Amino acid sequence: MGSKPHDSASWNGEIFEYLNQPSFMNPSPSPGSTGKRDDKLPPVGEVVIVQCDGFRCMAFRDPQGKWRDYFHRDELRGRIEVLSKVG
Repeated sequence: MGSKPHDSASWNGEIFEYLNQPSFMNPSPSPGSTGKRDDKLPPVGEVVIVQCDGFRCMAFRDPQGKWRDYFHRDELRGRIEVLSKVG
């Protein structure tokens, strides 16, 4: 038989909880790091967690180099800081 439809409200709640973990709210530098964020951009298409103006989300860069929201594919504008890789 077919699978049960995906409950988007539950999924969004899980993502919200994941993004609001203390490790994301106050990320610690990796061993041997200076504590400064790496200014190098991830490759096109690689999914990362980013900090935008007022929110965090999963995002990727499209072939034109524009940042896009992972779930809705909307273009992200303003200041964008890569927080971590996904996976």
